[in-house]
Amino acid sequence: MEKKEKKQKTMKIPIVVSILLSTIFIIIILYFTIKLEDIEKIKTIKIHYEFFILALIFNFISWSMWGLRLKILSNAVEPLINIGWWESIKIVMANLFLAGITPSIDQ
Repeated sequence: MEKKEKKQKTMKIPIVVSILLSTIFIIIILYFTIKLEDIEKIKTIKIHYEFFILALIFNFISWSMWGLRLKILSNAVEPLINIGWWESIKIVMANLFLAGITPSIDQ
């Protein structure tokens, strides 16, 4: 049990550091890119929240279908290894996150 607690403590530091760095970089980027006129314009725009919620629903459906595909394919390749549907969705979200932050070169 002691080994597991030590691992959890050592994992907290990198997570806190990464969240702190991300927050700092977001603030720096916003400071240099957003103008006061932009904020005033955003305040006057009426936001349609139903479209935002609909986009979230479609995004979750997309993750779910992709996760289901991953689950079916992994079971077809190796029937003895059975990953759950929720686990496959987490794999898909991690894949999309890493694909989004990794630069690529189009030729």
